[in-house]
Amino acid sequence: MINAKQLPLMVSTIPFTPESPQITELLEKGFGLEIFLDWPQWCDEWQIEEKVRAWRNTYGPFPVSVHATMIEGSDLTAPQESRVYELTMAAYHRAIEFAGRLGALHVVIHSHGHHTIVTNENRELFQNRVKEALPLLVNWAEKAGTVIVVENIGSRHEETLLFEENDYVKLFSEVEGIQSLIDIGHGHLNQWNLPDVIERLKNDIVSFHVHDNYGEKDEHNSMGNGSVDWGTLLPKLLSPVCLASLVIEYDSEVTADFAQNYSIFQSLIRTF
Repeated sequence: MINAKQLPLMVSTIPFTPESPQITELLEKGFGLEIFLDWPQWCDEWQIEEKVRAWRNTYGPFPVSVHATMIEGSDLTAPQESRVYELTMAAYHRAIEFAGRLGALHVVIHSHGHHTIVTNENRELFQNRVKEALPLLVNWAEKAGTVIVVENIGSRHEETLLFEENDYVKLFSEVEGIQSLIDIGHGHLNQWNLPDVIERLKNDIVSFHVHDNYGEKDEHNSMGNGSVDWGTLLPKLLSPVCLASLVIEYDSEVTADFAQNYSIFQSLIRTF
């Protein structure tokens, strides 16, 4: 079994429903869950809370994190007087309260919407709006007993990358109380120097999203089904200097993919 205090190894619920048999298989193996609050089957927080309680009664304690919605309002670049901003903050507040009730490790948020176009003309304005909104989320999280983590999102190819590599690193010294989640697939897609980013943020990173792609689109493939240099990255991810949870975030429902990666991580954990 995985020692959750040493290295939480978790799976995103993206490809599953609460009734998927793969969920129980993964819990039996010792995985934790990152509950993704999108799609109809995961939107009822009270129902999911009961489900998590039942799973814990059956399989024992396991780590949980919460990924706030990226559909129902998730754009912190919106003006504060706008309806979009109001919906965004309401959705994030619900996610934070839910995380607090679950005793979640953290709440993952996106800084802006998937279709928010970023240009040289609006980049600074949008970044400043995000920085102005984050302290309120931090305050809510502190009251709920959890932590806000900001994921690197967006695609340079699609003009949706708001925080370039250096801007993303600086964010965690500019806004007090937030932590970092490095999405390996997103960083690879945008040609980031991921070992350098991890080194620079090693005291701020609390989690990694693990998935692969071929550098052209955000595919969320299994490890090895893409061009990520895992041989270079895995020692960084598993370094005791940067002790963070690993969240396998695949689109695939194939349990074998997770089982294979479970074996990979288990052998590597013993090595490191």
